[in-house]
Amino acid sequence: MTYFYTPSELAYLREHYANTPNDIIGKVLARNPRSVAQKARKLGLQKSAEFLAEHGGRFQAGLKPWNKGVPGSTGTQEACRATQFKKGRAAELSANYRPIGSIRVAKGGILEQKVTDDRSLYPARRWKSVHSLVWEREVGPIPAGHIIVFKPGQFTDQLDQITIDRLECITRRENMLRNTVHRYGKEIAQLIQLRAAISRQLNKKEKELHQ
Repeated sequence: MTYFYTPSELAYLREHYANTPNDIIGKVLARNPRSVAQKARKLGLQKSAEFLAEHGGRFQAGLKPWNKGVPGSTGTQEACRATQFKKGRAAELSANYRPIGSIRVAKGGILEQKVTDDRSLYPARRWKSVHSLVWEREVGPIPAGHIIVFKPGQFTDQLDQITIDRLECITRRENMLRNTVHRYGKEIAQLIQLRAAISRQLNKKEKELHQ
């Protein structure tokens, strides 16, 4: 079967192919791993030395070995040493290490994908929500001051169901308003605020009694 790739899908493939497993790319692009490998070959894309080293030299379907047809490419030659682990990567080899392209469930049931191994970034910043990645792939960069959210009633934690038709781009202010007490209506909001004020006063009196 021949798969057509949109410009945004090709851009995603070029950006992530070197360091992301084909099965993960396939899930994001709704393609099978073999199709991903075939398209990558046509585009002249290859897995990085780091990726090959991290995955123990296991090749995915359609992946051409870097040393195929290269004389003297085994042992301790320079080309071979490029795939060996480098000093300072002990943390990445720990039991908790997750390679780029990995999927995890974050707070609130949000699916996230690891997009970088940049050690200068806080660990949580190395991951990005899958629904934001889908938006960037289908629509483009997210405007400043905006975020990508699921439309009301469209939230899902199933990777293959996170599609552009379930998403919308809103301002951070709009998102804040959606998640404040005011979304329940004026009367309910006033009651919640009143309850909070009473609680503060009770806590204040209790502290005064124990001084």
